[in-house]
Amino acid sequence: MRLRVVLSTESENAVVAAWARAAGFDVIGPAADGDAPRIEAPILSLSLPNAPRPEADFRIALSPVPVAGFDDHLPPPLTETATLHRLALGARLLRAERDAARHSALRVALDLSCEMVFRVDVTGRIRDVNTAACKRLGYDRERLLGMSIRDVSPNHDPSRWPARWEQVSREGSMCMQSFQRTAAGEVFPVEVTLAFVGGAARADDAIVSFVRDLSEKKRSEASLLLADRLHALGLMAAATAHEMNTPLAFLTGSLGYIEAELTRESGEPDRTGLLTAVGDAVDGARRVNRIVRGLRSFARSESGETDATPEAIRVQEVLDTATRLTGRFIDASAVLTTAPPPPGPELWVHADAPRLVQVFVNLLVNALQAMPPRPRPSNRIELRLERRGEQVAICVADNGEGISPAVRARIFDPFFTTKPAGIGTGLGLSVCHGIVSGLGGRIEVDSEPGRGTCFTVLLPAAPPSPRATLTPGGVPILRRRVLVVDDEVQQLRAFQRLFGRVALITACTTAEEALEHLRTGAAFDLVLCDVNMPGRPGTDVHAYIVAERPELLEAFYLTSGGIFSPTIQRYVDRHGPRMLDKPVDSAALLALLEARAPSVEHARAP
Repeated sequence: MRLRVVLSTESENAVVAAWARAAGFDVIGPAADGDAPRIEAPILSLSLPNAPRPEADFRIALSPVPVAGFDDHLPPPLTETATLHRLALGARLLRAERDAARHSALRVALDLSCEMVFRVDVTGRIRDVNTAACKRLGYDRERLLGMSIRDVSPNHDPSRWPARWEQVSREGSMCMQSFQRTAAGEVFPVEVTLAFVGGAARADDAIVSFVRDLSEKKRSEASLLLADRLHALGLMAAATAHEMNTPLAFLTGSLGYIEAELTRESGEPDRTGLLTAVGDAVDGARRVNRIVRGLRSFARSESGETDATPEAIRVQEVLDTATRLTGRFIDASAVLTTAPPPPGPELWVHADAPRLVQVFVNLLVNALQAMPPRPRPSNRIELRLERRGEQVAICVADNGEGISPAVRARIFDPFFTTKPAGIGTGLGLSVCHGIVSGLGGRIEVDSEPGRGTCFTVLLPAAPPSPRATLTPGGVPILRRRVLVVDDEVQQLRAFQRLFGRVALITACTTAEEALEHLRTGAAFDLVLCDVNMPGRPGTDVHAYIVAERPELLEAFYLTSGGIFSPTIQRYVDRHGPRMLDKPVDSAALLALLEARAPSVEHARAP
C-alpha cells in the first residue's frame, strides 16, 4: 500500500515514515509529481486537517475528532502502535472499497456477457451465476444458487468431480465439450472452459465455468454437411441413372422371358432357362438394391445424424460404397484402381458409416477434379487400404496437377477453393477434416505441383463388430408364426411366398387390423410392420406393443423404404425401434425367424 505523510514538521514525517516502512508501506513524498496511476496503486494519506490536502484515495486526519472531507481520524499524540493500527485499518478499508468496486464492475461485465458463467465450489454446488445462464436455462438466480452441476448437466458424473477439481486447480484451466439441460428438459451441446480461482481461504476456492451454447454451431455444421452431400449427389445423378439402368434392363428382360415361358400354350417350359432367368433377375434386383442403399445412406439427413453414435464398421464396405457411387462419374474421365486389401484380418474402425462414405466420395471427386485436360488413360486415381500399427490408413492418390504449399496450408478452410465457379463449393475438404477429426483421426496431405496428390485418412483401428451375419443356418421350425403388416398387397404376397412353407402367416394391410390381432393376445415369433402406411403408421403398432405386449418387442421390426414424416422420424429417434431397410434380403429374414424360439402356444406338435 502506498502512503503519503503530510504532517507539521519534517521530523514528524520522517518518524511516521520509518514506522510505516518497517510495517511494509511504500511511503511517498507529499507532492503528486511522479505518482503512479491510482488504479494500479491506491494511495493512503495521513495529514493535519488544516494542511493542504494531498492527493489520496483514503485520507486520515491527525485530529482528536472526525474531520469533514477525511475518511478517518487519528487522535494525537502520535505513537507507533496507534499510528500503525490506524494505517492498517485504513489500508484494509481502502482495499475493501477497491475490491467492492472491482466486484461491481465484474458483475456488470459478466451479466452483459452472452456466455453463461457459473461459480462452483469444491462440492460441485453452484454459488453464483450470471444473467445469461439464468435466461438460457430458464431458472431465476435464487433457484440456481445451491443447485449442483448435475442438476443442469445431464452427463456430469459426481464421482469424477474431485479429480476434475484437482486437475483444474493444478493446471489453472481446461476446456471440454458437454451438455446442459434447461428447466423445461431441453438438452443442448455446450463448450465449457473451467478456470480455478483461489480464495483467501481454501473454503473460498472456486471454479469459474464459462459455458458457450453450441446449438447454432451444430445446426450450421449439419447444414454444411447436407449441402456438401447434395452437391456430390448432383454430380453423380446421371452416372447413377446409367448404373441402375443396366441391371434393370436384364431384370425386366429376365422377368419377361419367365412370363413368356410360363404362359406359352404348347410344350413344357424350359426349366434350365427359367432357373437361369430367375438367377439373373435376382442378381439385377440386388444390384439395384445396393445402388439405392448407397445413395440413401449417403444423402441421409435425419434428425440427430450429426451426433450419431459411432459403431464398428468394416472399412472395405465403406470403400466399396464410395467407389460404387463415384465409379461411373470417374470412369468417364479417369482410371480408378483399387489396391488389394492387406493380408490378415479385415480392418474395422469406429465410425458413422454414411459420414465416412461421404469422406471418401468427397476425396475421390476431389481427385478427379484435380486432373488436367488430357486423355482418360493418362488420368489415374488409386485407392489403397493399409494397416499401420494401431491405425487404419486409407489413401486416395492421383496424378493430377498437385497442390502448392501456399494452397496446401488452407485446403481445409471452409469455402476455400481454387476451382472455377460452379465446379466446387469449397466445403468438401473442410467437411472431410471435421468428420475425421471427430472420429479421433486425421488427414495427411502429400503433394507437389505437377506430381499429383495423396490424401491419407488415418483412423484408430477397432475390433470387429460382434453382430452375427444373417445367413440361414438350417430349416426354420414349421409351427412358428409371423405377423406381416404392409399396405402393399404385392409385398404381403412376397412375405407369404417366403414364409408360407415354414411358418403360419397372418397378413394385414393396415395398422388397425394388426392391432386387432394383437389385442386378442395372439403370440407371434416375428412381427414385420411397414412404417409408412395410410391412416395409422407402423409406429402406432410399436407403441402398442411397448405398452401392452412387451413380450413381443424382441420379435418386432419396422420395415422402411425411407421415412418422410418428421413426426415418425422423431418417434424413431426417441424410442429406437429396430429397423429393416426395404428390400430386405430373404436369407436375412429367414435367419431372423430361425433365431426366434417358437412361442409356447404353437410350439407343440400338431
